Amino acid sequence: MDDFEVPERTAKPLTGPASLGAVIRKVPFLRGMLAAGIVIVLAFPLLDVGIVYPGYDNLLMTFGEQEAVRVCRHLAATVDGLGELTETTVQDSDLPEEAMRLLKAFHIERLKVYSAAAEVVFSSDPDEVGAINNAAYFRQRVMNNQVISNIVEKKGAALEGRVLKVDVVETYVPIMRQGRFFGAIEVYYDMTERRTILSGHLVQSVVILAGMGGGLFTIFLITLFRAARTYRDHQAAEERLMVSELRLRRMTSAAQDAIVEIDSSGRVAFWNAAAERIFAISREEALGQDALALMIAEDDRARAGAVLAEYQTLASRPPAGETVELSGRRGDGEVFTLELSLAPLPGESGSHLVGILRDISRRKAMEQQLKLGERIVRHALSGIMVTDAELNIQVVNPAFCKVTGFASDEVIGQQPRLLRSGRHGSAFYDEMWRDLRESGEWQGEVWNRRKNGEIYPEWLSISAIHDKAGRVTHYVGIFSDITQQKRLEEDLERLALHDPLTGLANRVLFRERLLQCIREAKRFERKFAVLYLDLDFFKAVNDRHGHDIGDLLLQEVGKRLSYLVREADTVARLGGDEFAIIIESLSDRSSVAVVAEKCVDSLSRPFVLGGIECRIGCSIGVAIYPDDATTDDGLLKQSDDAMYEAKRGGRNRVCFSEPGIT
Repeated sequence: MDDFEVPERTAKPLTGPASLGAVIRKVPFLRGMLAAGIVIVLAFPLLDVGIVYPGYDNLLMTFGEQEAVRVCRHLAATVDGLGELTETTVQDSDLPEEAMRLLKAFHIERLKVYSAAAEVVFSSDPDEVGAINNAAYFRQRVMNNQVISNIVEKKGAALEGRVLKVDVVETYVPIMRQGRFFGAIEVYYDMTERRTILSGHLVQSVVILAGMGGGLFTIFLITLFRAARTYRDHQAAEERLMVSELRLRRMTSAAQDAIVEIDSSGRVAFWNAAAERIFAISREEALGQDALALMIAEDDRARAGAVLAEYQTLASRPPAGETVELSGRRGDGEVFTLELSLAPLPGESGSHLVGILRDISRRKAMEQQLKLGERIVRHALSGIMVTDAELNIQVVNPAFCKVTGFASDEVIGQQPRLLRSGRHGSAFYDEMWRDLRESGEWQGEVWNRRKNGEIYPEWLSISAIHDKAGRVTHYVGIFSDITQQKRLEEDLERLALHDPLTGLANRVLFRERLLQCIREAKRFERKFAVLYLDLDFFKAVNDRHGHDIGDLLLQEVGKRLSYLVREADTVARLGGDEFAIIIESLSDRSSVAVVAEKCVDSLSRPFVLGGIECRIGCSIGVAIYPDDATTDDGLLKQSDDAMYEAKRGGRNRVCFSEPGIT
């Protein structure tokens, strides 16, 4: 669709030579004068060179041939009385002397005499005497009584092949006697001087004629150029105007922003293709309509009118290029945000304005999203860190600073490795980056270090951000300090696996440790012992002094038992006043007996609890892996049976499991 109301004109390209041709085509008189000048400049020199000079060249050849024939006939008379032409007969005749005289008297470059056998019997160049001329021209033409003449220019080759240093007329004259070929005379008649004079006259005439023609032609050209200048300037100005209009038309059609011209009455005078697309209103519908009512939402028309009025007043017009945000209205009534910039239309009095309008609703939505995202990041409880593709930290949020103790300016530009605690090896980070490269994300538990050096656990999620080409541009890390969670988990684990009163392993943990010892002992072919302990007289203390003293007593029992065994061994409270011990890596049964006896001895000594002295004892049953049993249930049963055997034997003693004990 044409955005302009004026009809499109067709530009006619016009540049230097074409403009002169246009003038000549439009003015017949100048066209005829130009043709006459061309004829004068070209015809006469061409006539001189093409006709006069060749004619004079032929005249020189004729003259040289005639001179040569006269010379040859004169010389032929000197050998009239000879019977034949030989080197000897010629030398004895008057021919050599006469030939030398003629060479000096005339412009003869070379002279030779041939015998009837075509042998050179005399030559002005003695080296040529005795040579035979076997050339076809000589035998077919000269020996058949035909005179041959040829003009040879400097450095040209004569008929006989000799290269000459002067311009000559080469002439062969046959000597006939009684109708038979008797011999021939060859004369090179020097025409150099005459040809030089001819060439000089010819050049002068060509120069004079060319100068006269050129002068006249110059006058013609000056006249033509003066006549063409106005026409050419007019054509060029019109062409520039059409090109400018075409360029403007293309630019406004290709523009992504709406371009609207508003006349002095506030109506639309121009409406480009982008305006049609943005406002969903065709050009035909828009032209002549009130611009504000057409483009601006009703709530914002008053403000938009004030802006237009301000621009239309020269004295108060804001600087060009300033923009204002307004609420626009599309043809279907949809309201959107637009950005308007105004400028006076060049060439107008100032009452016409050109408005450039841009739909910024998408940009505003993105800005809102960015602001929302910024607020979310700023107020998020989780720490957030954003790095570039080279892992340089670019953004951290307040939660990051709170957790790590680092201020934002202390970490911006740094790399996340400054948080490493040293608890993870290179294999951990290699696996992390492998997952990131393959899936674009990773999450897991990481131990990092705060600014004050404290090591803490965090749950970290890392995501890779890619551009449209699939290249990683950023990494986003979101983490939470899980120190309290880890402590809670440890407490829960302790409650699940430890006796809350004594802090010793409970029955569940004891069973896990027992199974682990069985696996290791089986693998490495080692022995270990299970000691099952039951306190003697504990019920009496508990009944007499109360549960508080009873609890204190159980705690002290746990401490004494833990003190008597190695750190690798396990002490557990199975419930009530029952305890169990795992003694790992036995050397022999006697070493277990020593530990068991120490336990009996230690628990037999008095306990002072809250100022009250209490006495108890213990009965211990011992089972050895794999001598007595190879399963956890078997070991517990065997040691329990042995413990009851110890009680039956008088209490406060140790009893090893033996076959037959029940």
